[in-house]
Amino acid sequence: MGGGQVSEFRARITASVTALWDGTPPALLFSGGTDSLTVLWSLLEVGARPTCYTFHLEGTRHADLVVSEQVAAADGLDHRVVTIPRNIKQLEADCRSIVNRFGTARKTHVQCLYPMLHIAPEVTERQVFTGLNADDWWGSAKSDAINCAKDPEEFDKRRAKRQADPTTSGFAFWNKLFAGLGHELCCPYRDRALVRWMLSKTWPELMRPKQKQPAVEGYREEFVRHACYRLNDNLQCGSGIREWHDVLLSQPCNTRGRKSVAGLYRDMMEGRA
Repeated sequence: MGGGQVSEFRARITASVTALWDGTPPALLFSGGTDSLTVLWSLLEVGARPTCYTFHLEGTRHADLVVSEQVAAADGLDHRVVTIPRNIKQLEADCRSIVNRFGTARKTHVQCLYPMLHIAPEVTERQVFTGLNADDWWGSAKSDAINCAKDPEEFDKRRAKRQADPTTSGFAFWNKLFAGLGHELCCPYRDRALVRWMLSKTWPELMRPKQKQPAVEGYREEFVRHACYRLNDNLQCGSGIREWHDVLLSQPCNTRGRKSVAGLYRDMMEGRA
């Protein structure tokens, strides 16, 4: 497992999972990316065998689906794939539901909540684990790499702002969605001790020589065994959701001729579309 910083990261996230897990069979929102993998392997380490839920857009077999299937099969886990239909009327209805129910028209919020509308009703377990919010502390966004790699103060400033915002990465909205269906959303990467530890590290310490280096080292054996390490990809990008939502721009609902779907979301929220 390695020593020093490496073993400390693994110990901290496992402690977070231990504190959250109530002993009942959990669900895991599983993308097969580094963050959901570390949550999965920590759950297995403490004796939990989660049911893994992965979405895919009809007709799109993206990397999340491929890797999640591979890992779940290797670990003998129940893996449930939720297919989102390419139905333009349903897409429009879903977007209207999100902007009005959750009061947000921010593009990343809408597009990342969209698949959750389809997954949440399929979940049967009470506790739902997720790697949500991890990227807020890792600094894996392109803008963080550009602005924070050599500027620790800027990195601290950005992460402090995210920490103070309950909607960062859409957490407040995801929490509301799952709670409304009787689930407890469990986010190990929101654990205060783990967050403090990550905030104490500089961007290079977290992201070099490999992206999310402490996770890569802490779970080296697992990553090697499953051959599943890959770079971070935004939920809405690799899955095809971004392009699918752009189809709305050519629909009658775009009454104001918006060129960006973000403007259309605002029109929907304000009753102008």
